[in-house]
Amino acid sequence: MVLKFLDENSYVEDIENLLKSYVAKYPEDQDFIKLLLSFYIEKSAWEKSEKILKEYLENNKRIPELLFFLGYSLEKQNKMDEAIQVYEKLLSENNWKYEASRRIAEIFKTRDKNEAVRYMEDFSKRHPKNKDYYIFLANFAELLDLCEKGVEYAEEGIKAYPDDLDMILTLASGYACLEDYKKVLTLVEPLLKKYPKDPFVLNFVGYSYVELGKNLDEAEKLLLKALQINPLDPYILDSLGWCYYKKEDIDLAIQYLEKAVNRLSEDEAVIVEHLADAYTKKGDKNKACELYQRALKVVTHKRDKERIEKKFESCKSSK
Repeated sequence: MVLKFLDENSYVEDIENLLKSYVAKYPEDQDFIKLLLSFYIEKSAWEKSEKILKEYLENNKRIPELLFFLGYSLEKQNKMDEAIQVYEKLLSENNWKYEASRRIAEIFKTRDKNEAVRYMEDFSKRHPKNKDYYIFLANFAELLDLCEKGVEYAEEGIKAYPDDLDMILTLASGYACLEDYKKVLTLVEPLLKKYPKDPFVLNFVGYSYVELGKNLDEAEKLLLKALQINPLDPYILDSLGWCYYKKEDIDLAIQYLEKAVNRLSEDEAVIVEHLADAYTKKGDKNKACELYQRALKVVTHKRDKERIEKKFESCKSSK
């Protein structure tokens, strides 16, 4: 109630001081540091969020969520090398390693690709070759459209961890990046017996069937099963919507693809493209063109960019 009153009456400095006093008085209560952090993020006070996070993390146990936001605060101040060092500390944290990998990749997207390759080579010298090492490098390469390099790292990882589910799915993701869905299927289809209720396995197999244009009824069953387990997952929603698109049920496809796009934390080119394709099929050229243009703003992979550009140009000329 006090914070709400102060906020409504624009007592910004009072809110900050009150939250800082709570953090100092109750350092073991993470809710207060998170409230103060949210306050700084809302105000884009990145220097202050960096300072408070460094002080808090120095005196308290390592907290992955706060480490991530320290990296993000540094990134927002253009302290990229320091941000990378912080993100690297999260690469062994199951719930944060993908986001950390993604942030590092986003930093290198603004740099020359040769610099990214040098970073991977340097990383390989500095870190032990454990599972997290292989998964990070494979995902990092994929995010930078270095799909062949990503597959190389994942293949190395499979040799070291041949039965590890995460490692197998990482390699499958690499082949998906190369659009080799036959190879993807040889990796993930056998997993159904061992992991019949794993939503990632179900989604991988179902989506691979859809991309190959085969077993669409079976793909639908697998994807519906995955959706029962993870009903809000945008990737499963996309796969199911794309399955209905391939089955020519365009209205149902749009229903699921709209949900997928809306559930994304940030746009992903291929998912937005799928929705654009569905609107093209429905005959809504204006909506389709708008979505193709939206996909082009976030596209990473050269192959995807060329394909979406052709669709966008075709869409514009047919309006």
